[in-house]
Amino acid sequence: MDMSEIYAEHGYHVYRRCLRLLKNEQEAQDVLQDVFLKLSLQQNKLTEPYNVLPWLYRVTTNACID
Repeated sequence: MDMSEIYAEHGYHVYRRCLRLLKNEQEAQDVLQDVFLKLSLQQNKLTEPYNVLPWLYRVTTNACID
């Protein structure tokens, strides 16, 4: 799975999670960008496609808390 496919499939859900936690559209967009940047740097470690969504939610939640 390449980054564009992952973003197309999960980007909206990650954004909604950010928005739900932060309650600010601009901050949610910033965190969304940060999460997918982290994913691009860690993508080689995520060998199984089913690992992507839990990873995204965990990193998103942690980024919103920070």
